[in-house]
Amino acid sequence: MKVAKIRLCAARRRGFSILEMIGVLVMILILVAAVAPRIFEAIGDSKIKSATTTIKTLQSAVAKYFADIGTLYPLNDLGVAVPMANGVSNADYGASMPDVLTLPSSASPATTGTGLWRKFRGPYLDGFNTASSVIGTSVTVSSVASVASITATVNNANFSLSNNATTTINSGSQLVFITYSGVSQKEFEKLDALLDEGIGGTSAEKEAWGKVKWDPATGNLMVYIAHK
Repeated sequence: MKVAKIRLCAARRRGFSILEMIGVLVMILILVAAVAPRIFEAIGDSKIKSATTTIKTLQSAVAKYFADIGTLYPLNDLGVAVPMANGVSNADYGASMPDVLTLPSSASPATTGTGLWRKFRGPYLDGFNTASSVIGTSVTVSSVASVASITATVNNANFSLSNNATTTINSGSQLVFITYSGVSQKEFEKLDALLDEGIGGTSAEKEAWGKVKWDPATGNLMVYIAHK
């Protein structure tokens, strides 16, 4: 009995052998390999849901802005509605569409009452940071005149909101859309499945039709917000 106890104590003092430690490390690596993809998948899904929330919030803000102002274009300092391409600031006022939507009604030039500013009841949006994007590398908002094309190329400002390539927004209509740059195919597919479910039978059709367009050559993804 005493000999057995002595051997047990010696084993405890000796600790784990190298083979035992390697076995434990292998088990840990196997568990990490099994769990890590699910963690990254969950993070990706969370980003897509966050982007969807941002899109819906922007849609609501644009709708309220249009109800008051009667235009989908941002206003310059004279209260004139000016088209705005790819989120580039208006040279006269220095404002993008999100800038105007977040502007309080107590701010200048909203307080001047000049032009369409007299109808302004902002802010319509709490905040929008174009320098930070939950998906892709950057995000901008455009408010421009639509064109005839619906191809996935980012330069073509139009959308086919139906499951075809012919039902498009009339050329010249006021059109608001959000653009995410550097979007991966997986991110596009997940967002497209949420916003364009059932639209497009092939990869090319899914990339061009509906509210979501994606250019695989550039990674630019465009999402329809509103048109007039």
